[in-house]
Amino acid sequence: MNYITSVEKIGYQRGVKEGLEQGLEQGIERTTKQAILKVLEVRFGKLSASTQTAITNIEDISRLSALLEQAAAAASLDAFMMALD
Repeated sequence: MNYITSVEKIGYQRGVKEGLEQGLEQGIERTTKQAILKVLEVRFGKLSASTQTAITNIEDISRLSALLEQAAAAASLDAFMMALD
C-alpha cells in the first residue's frame, strides 16, 4: 500500500492548482485572439496572414484585451494595425 505524506499531498495540490490556473490563462489568451480575429474579419474582410500572425504571436492578456476593444472601435484596419505596432 502506498502512502502519501502531508508534504507530498500539499505539493500535489499546489501543482494541480497551478496547472488549472495556467490552463485558464491559456484559454483566455486563445479565446481573446480568436475574438480579435473574428471582429476584424467581420468588420474589414479577410485578413492577411501577416496580420493573423502578428495577433496570434501576442501572449500578454491585458494587451490582447486592449486590442479587442481597439478591433471593435477602429475606424479602419489600418487604424487597428497602427495600434498593433
